[in-house]
Amino acid sequence: MGGDDPGELLLRAEFGRQPLWPERPFTLAVALAASFALVLAALAQLAPGREVADLVRLSALLMLPVAALWAIPRRWPPPAIECRADALYAPRFLISRRCLRVPYERIFDVAVAEGGRGVMLGVRGRLPFRYPAARLVRGESVAEIAACVRERMGALPDGAERLHALAERARLSLNANARPWATWGFVALIFTAFVAQSMAGVTVWDPVRLARFGANAPLLVERGELYRIVTANLLHAGIGHMYMNGMMFMVLGPRLEAVLGPARTAFVLLFSALGGAALASLSQYTLLSLGASTAVFGVVAALAYVNLARREQLPADLRVPLWLGLALAAAQVASEIRVDNLDHLAHIGGLAAGWVAAAAAIGRDDLVELREEPRWATRIALSATAVIWAGGLAWGGWRIADPDPASRAIVVDQVLQRGAPLPLLTRLALEVASDPDAPSDRLDLARAALERAVREQPASAALWEALASLHARDGALPEAIVAQWTAAVLQPRAARLLKLALLERDRLRDGGVLNLGPGSRLAPRFRFDPQGAPGAATIDLEFATAPTRGAVVHALVYRGEFLVGHMEVWVGASRLRGLRFESEDMLAQSGDLEFQVALVDTRPRNLPPGSVQVRFWGLARPGA
Repeated sequence: MGGDDPGELLLRAEFGRQPLWPERPFTLAVALAASFALVLAALAQLAPGREVADLVRLSALLMLPVAALWAIPRRWPPPAIECRADALYAPRFLISRRCLRVPYERIFDVAVAEGGRGVMLGVRGRLPFRYPAARLVRGESVAEIAACVRERMGALPDGAERLHALAERARLSLNANARPWATWGFVALIFTAFVAQSMAGVTVWDPVRLARFGANAPLLVERGELYRIVTANLLHAGIGHMYMNGMMFMVLGPRLEAVLGPARTAFVLLFSALGGAALASLSQYTLLSLGASTAVFGVVAALAYVNLARREQLPADLRVPLWLGLALAAAQVASEIRVDNLDHLAHIGGLAAGWVAAAAAIGRDDLVELREEPRWATRIALSATAVIWAGGLAWGGWRIADPDPASRAIVVDQVLQRGAPLPLLTRLALEVASDPDAPSDRLDLARAALERAVREQPASAALWEALASLHARDGALPEAIVAQWTAAVLQPRAARLLKLALLERDRLRDGGVLNLGPGSRLAPRFRFDPQGAPGAATIDLEFATAPTRGAVVHALVYRGEFLVGHMEVWVGASRLRGLRFESEDMLAQSGDLEFQVALVDTRPRNLPPGSVQVRFWGLARPGA
C-alpha cells in the first residue's frame, strides 16, 4: 500500500480470483469477430495477391499478443479495496497488482450501477475506477464501498456542498442508462447506405460511379448539385472506413446522448454532417469527399464543449479527463498532417458545426433538464435540419436513377487531369478514345494522363494499349504502333497482336515494306493456294531479303469484308527468303481468301536458326 501511516481501517472488500472469461462472453466473441474481420480486410487491401488462408493465419497471429495481454494478468486477484480514515486504497484496474492511495478530496463522484452490479468512483485527473460486484468476494460490498466513500466525503470541510453536487450528478448519471436512440438510428442509416453502396458495386477505386451515387464533388456542388452535401455523409471508402466511423459513433454517441438527450443529439449529428460537407464543397483541391467522419468530429466537438462549459455538473462516466482530451486532439492533428487523403476541411467543418450545435442545443439550460422535452427553438432547428436531409436524400436518389451526362463528363475530366488508379484510368481513356463525340480537349486530357501513367508504371501493358488507342484516334499511327508494340511485348496476347496488326495494315499502304531497323528492309508477300491437301491450305511466304535476325510475321486473313483469321509466323534467323507450309486450322472452301501482311519485326524469339512456328486464330465466319 502507498503511504507511510495509513489511517484507521473502516472497510475492506476483497476480490476473488479473476476468471479468464469476462462476464459477457457473447459480447467478447462479437468484438473479437469484428476485430478479426477488420484486420483481415486491412490485410487484404495491403496484400491483394495473398491467399485467404495466409491472410487468416497472419491476422490471427497479429491478434495473439492482444489476447495474451488480456488473459494472462487476469489469473491473479488484484489487491483489496480498503476504505480508511485518511484515504481510499484501491487498485486502478482489475488487472493491476498495485494499490493506489486516493485522498477523499480528489473523489468527486460515487455511483452504484443499477441493480448493484458494480460501483464507480470518479477521481479528478483520472479515468473512472470501476469495480463490478461479480469480481468481489461479497457482492453487497459495492453498496458498502459507496456508502463509506460518501460518508468520508461528507466529513470534509465542504462536505455538504460535495454531497449536494453528488446528488445532482446521480440524477444526470441515471440518464446514461437510457437507450441512445439517436446514435443507433444514425449508425443504422450509414450501415444501410453502405450495404446499398456495396451491392451496387460502388467503390473508392471508381470515382465516376462514386460521384454518380452522391459523393461530395466541389465542382458539381458549384453547378447546383447541393444534394451531395447530404448524400456524401452516407458513403464510405470501404468496410474499414465504415467500421471505424461506426465504432466512434457507438463509443462517443451514447455519452453525448446521455447529456443532451435524443432530440438534441440528432440535431448535433445531422447539423455537423451538413457543416463538414458544406465546408468541404468549397475546396478547390479535393476531387471527391465522402464519409460520416464529419458527424464524428461534430460529436467530438460537442463533447468537448460539454466538458469545458459544464464540467462540474458531469458525472464521472460522462467526463473526459483533460490530459486524455489533449492527447486525443494531438493524435488527431498529427494524423491530419501526415495522412494525405484525409479531407481536412470536412473535419474542420464538422468540428465547428458540432461546437455551434452543442452550444445552441444546451443554451442556459441545466444539464439534468436537457433530456426532458426540448425547447421550441431546438425543435425548429431539428425539424429544419431533418427536412434538408430528407430533401437531399430524395434529390440524390432521383439523380442516381437519372444521372446527368454533363456531371459525368466533368468528373471524367477531373479524374484524367488529377490521376486515378490505373485500371480506372485505362478504362476511362479507352471510353474517351472510342467516343466519337469526345471533344479534343478531353482527348488531350486522356492522352496526357496516360503518358503520365506509363511513366509511373512502364510495365503496364493495358496503359500502353490505351495510349495506342488515343494516338490512333488522333491519326498518329507511328506513335500508336510504338505504344501497341510495347503492350504486345509486355503481354503478347492474340487480341493485342491483332490490334497491332490492324494498325500496321493501316500504315502499310505503300506495298507492305517494313523497316526493321538500320539497314534492314523486308517486303514479305503471301501466296495462298486453297487446293492443297484435304482440309488444308498451302501458303507461300516470300521475303525481299532473308530475315538474318529472326522475324515475326503477322497476317490478317479476309474473306471479302470479313476478317476470318489472324496468323502469326515466327521465323528464326535464316538465309532463306521463302517458306512454304500448310494450315489445317482454316477451311479452304473457296479461293476468295485474302492475306494482308500486317507486321514483320525482329523481336528475339529464341528460335533455332531456320526454324518456323505458326499460330492461327480463327476469328469469325461470314454469316455466323
